[in-house]
Amino acid sequence: MKTHQFIFEKTQAILNNHLGERLTVDTDKYDDGYTETRLTITDTDIWIAYDDNEITIGSGFNHRHYYPEFDNLDKVVDDLFNLFTQKKRITKYYKGNTCYKKRTEIEIEASNYKELSTSSTWLFHFGNLQKKKYLMKIN
Repeated sequence: MKTHQFIFEKTQAILNNHLGERLTVDTDKYDDGYTETRLTITDTDIWIAYDDNEITIGSGFNHRHYYPEFDNLDKVVDDLFNLFTQKKRITKYYKGNTCYKKRTEIEIEASNYKELSTSSTWLFHFGNLQKKKYLMKIN
């Protein structure tokens, strides 16, 4: 078992012990042999997934990939712990009524945030006119 798979399995065991029925685990197998296992928690936007090459943690659409060959997997454990226990700040960027970018950050100290991920629907910012909308979430 690879290290990132071990992290997933241990996280699943801990969450299953504490959340029981609120935890959903799905495994998708494709014709080309690719398999992905995904863990989600009911009534939250938190999810974790892994395959043979990586582990991914996410909050809603935003997510971050961790590759055992390149990333320190201690960061996965720290980010997971912070995702479950700390406030999240979600910043949505708008041009008119259209949200074109969303940033999710996790509070690591009082008023100090670490970016989990940023997702964009457009590669350009439509000029300088934009609005930001901040949302705070507590798990």
